[in-house]
Amino acid sequence: MPHTILYGGTFDPIHHGHLITSRAACEQLRADRVLLLPARVSPHKTGEPPGASDDQRREMIRLAIQAGGAGIFEVDDRELKREGPSYTIDTVEELQREHPKERFTLLIGSDQLSRLHTWHRIEELLERVQVGILSRPMSEPMERAFAAIRERLGAEAADTLRRRVLMTPLVDIAASNIRFRVRQGLGISYLVPETVGLYIAAARLYVD
Repeated sequence: MPHTILYGGTFDPIHHGHLITSRAACEQLRADRVLLLPARVSPHKTGEPPGASDDQRREMIRLAIQAGGAGIFEVDDRELKREGPSYTIDTVEELQREHPKERFTLLIGSDQLSRLHTWHRIEELLERVQVGILSRPMSEPMERAFAAIRERLGAEAADTLRRRVLMTPLVDIAASNIRFRVRQGLGISYLVPETVGLYIAAARLYVD
């Protein structure tokens, strides 16, 4: 049965941290591909519109994939075409209807654990897909996050998620820092693929 990693986010812009950690997760879970899912409007960032347009973020993902020789990465822009907040459960339901013989694993950062209980229809989402958790620098302490999950979603959910923490590289790159550096006129080499850096410069993205 084909196995696909689902990795969503704003990707504003996509950077090497996204690519390195999701590739490592794909290898650890012996998955066949990583589906990058740019969100139109993140339910947790409704007050922070992306600095780049939907088309620009999609193009940067395409360029990042192309720069790496494609391989395991693909981009799926269905959430950019959907009105309203980008709820993961809606995307999972659609993908499972389209690919009934495919297995999906949802990839999230450990920094999202503390608010996982607030996700739309979270109990149903956890029943539909497995979850892989990326270790991230500067995230809320894991024990506190799992305690919150245990309280909100129950002991079984907390114990299951605890077993799904992946030993992926800690790549301390943040899209917010990349945008800040661009605004300050600082270089972003080695933080993003070269093609993405050239696109940001040509389109004058993130410049006040």
